[in-house]
Amino acid sequence: DDRIYRAGECLIIQHVVESDAGRWVCVANNTAGVERMDVVLHVTSPLNVVIQPSGQLTVDVGGKATLTCHVSGSSPHLPATRTWLKDGHVVGPGGEALVLEKVQREDAGMYQCLVRSEDDSAQSSVQLRLGGESPHC
Repeated sequence: DDRIYRAGECLIIQHVVESDAGRWVCVANNTAGVERMDVVLHVTSPLNVVIQPSGQLTVDVGGKATLTCHVSGSSPHLPATRTWLKDGHVVGPGGEALVLEKVQREDAGMYQCLVRSEDDSAQSSVQLRLGGESPHC
């Protein structure tokens, strides 16, 4: 692989990808003996958050809205936590999905999924708009 090569006493890995993670072993030997050094490489990538459906969602009053917060990126040993916000205020548990069973007028607004780890954060948002009204007097 052209990305991985030796330069003197160093092993160079260029353009690291997640599959490079794992245990790497250096073995040196000469007439005096053999030495072995194990190194574990952890590969992280920035958090990325996408809400589905994206952009804007129109739901009729009385209808059901399901917002799903998809998180990618990795940081081993540092779990990420989700927080759902509506118009900047916390609205629910930090699960993968936020479900509004019977949408009412006050449910319209900007929803965000905020994801935080110890060393990174990311967010995504979707605008919930109201469609037709249920026939009520």
